[in-house]
Amino acid sequence: MMHTVAFLLLCLPVMGVCMAQYESGFNTRAVNRNSATSASYGIFQINSWNCDPQDGTPTNNGCGHPCSDYVDPDLSDDVECINHLRREYNGWGFSDGYTNHCQHVTSSYLSDCGSIIFG
Repeated sequence: MMHTVAFLLLCLPVMGVCMAQYESGFNTRAVNRNSATSASYGIFQINSWNCDPQDGTPTNNGCGHPCSDYVDPDLSDDVECINHLRREYNGWGFSDGYTNHCQHVTSSYLSDCGSIIFG
């Protein structure tokens, strides 16, 4: 089943929504080069260490997907990877967006959603 940004906003913990905002501005196609050997992909900016960039770069590929899977509108595999990383890292600390902006957010972070969506 394909999940979109609407699914993200409705079903992911507040931390995940905040992380997506600060990592990519909710851009599902975002790709950012971090260094000569590292890039980040998709709405959550999943690092190439956790996926397979398919360019010969050494990788852990802990999420078991090619990095290209994270730059499409289907967020199912992105959410699956994020949940895997949350278990592996015992929380959201694998994300700079989370560490720098989202550690202390509460459900009030989403309080403006209704007014933005419904005017």
